[in-house]
Amino acid sequence: RISTARIAFDESRMAYYQDLLNYYEQILTPLQEQVGKHFVCRRRQLCEFRLKVCKATSQGAKLRLILQYAPAILYYTATRLNRVAFYITGKK
Repeated sequence: RISTARIAFDESRMAYYQDLLNYYEQILTPLQEQVGKHFVCRRRQLCEFRLKVCKATSQGAKLRLILQYAPAILYYTATRLNRVAFYITGKK
């Protein structure tokens, strides 16, 4: 089943996030020397974060997860800033 939910942490997206986590664990982790250890580690953590937030039932639990996974969230945000800058300037 393909996830089409617009809400990032909707339960219907859990299968998608689990597939991403499996990809990072099974495909990229063995290749992390070539791909980059930091990249693989942080992206795997981000997948774990997404899955756990989908399962969290309270705002407090979600906040604790954000704090716990802050390094992975910040890494993801920082690596996306280049894409935002290119989009704004129209460069590809």
